[in-house]
Amino acid sequence: MNPDTGIMTEETFSGILSRIKHLQFRVIVLYHGGEPLLNPRFAEMIKRVRPYTKFIKTVTNGSILTQRRIDEILASDLDLIEVSIDGDSPEENDQIRKNAKCEKIITAVKAIIDTKRRLGLDRPKVNIGNVRIPGSNTNTNLPPDVPEFLKKAFVGYEQDIMFRMYYALVWANMIGSENKIPENNYCDNVVNTITVRHNGDVVPCCYDLTSSMVMGNLLTESLESIWNNDRYLKLRAAIANFQPPAPCQNCLVLYPSRHLKSSEISLV
Repeated sequence: MNPDTGIMTEETFSGILSRIKHLQFRVIVLYHGGEPLLNPRFAEMIKRVRPYTKFIKTVTNGSILTQRRIDEILASDLDLIEVSIDGDSPEENDQIRKNAKCEKIITAVKAIIDTKRRLGLDRPKVNIGNVRIPGSNTNTNLPPDVPEFLKKAFVGYEQDIMFRMYYALVWANMIGSENKIPENNYCDNVVNTITVRHNGDVVPCCYDLTSSMVMGNLLTESLESIWNNDRYLKLRAAIANFQPPAPCQNCLVLYPSRHLKSSEISLV
């Protein structure tokens, strides 16, 4: 397994909880770039973080949302589940998300809502996140509409789903983008949030999927000591002075961005 990826162990999870048990968080997101449902203890983890927050969210690709997993999640006290279904058609989703089966995911989302209705549950709320690659003539100044295939797929479920629609963005290190002058000197990620990796490492934000900037580790340090250490203070100062470190120099939070066009990418 890639050392930058993995499933959080029970030992690590318990160790992290012991370090934050005296704290309260506005939101806890049980997700960081991978698939949270691959962790067989996921539903139990939701229950165990409840004392530390009033709002718990997760994001999933929905591919392994079986009825058993749905039942576990609905019993876990989760507040929001966002399921990713991308593109303008089921075929495009399956091209973007290799080995995905869009129809299976749609069926799973309906099963969540059907089970909620049967049990009389209000939570978790259900979002569908949809990212599309705009065509050359698409007016990206206007917010994207819900694609027709999703409208048709969820007839009768409209009141139970919040659709979150986005156009794909070009980051500074992607095709045709050379944005090396910071546009902003403020990043909320290093001021109001922390991201904890599967091994307890704390990184500055959710975009650091490879632990390129480790601020500390919650298995050996307190959150307060990590939050106020020299590495964090220097990072915040560098961003404030328009001199972000290399890992931040491709980020659309600080740098100008534009939308990716379909002519720049092949989905085949």
